[in-house]
Amino acid sequence: MWFLHFFPEWLFAFIVYGLLTIGVVGTFLSFFVLNHILNKIPGLAKYYRIAQLVSIVSLVLGVYLWGGY
Repeated sequence: MWFLHFFPEWLFAFIVYGLLTIGVVGTFLSFFVLNHILNKIPGLAKYYRIAQLVSIVSLVLGVYLWGGY
């Protein structure tokens, strides 16, 4: 993690908290809200799994970086 010394601390904190926020909000929306909405639209029904995957990866990465921060 030597490359993190090139970033200012406020930028790294902004990225970490941004990933956490996107992960938490995205996980909530993709599992409880978008699931029901996108299943009713035939053309978009297959994309809610992608939204769930992206939100979970963002949440896990944000928690990992928060622990390292």
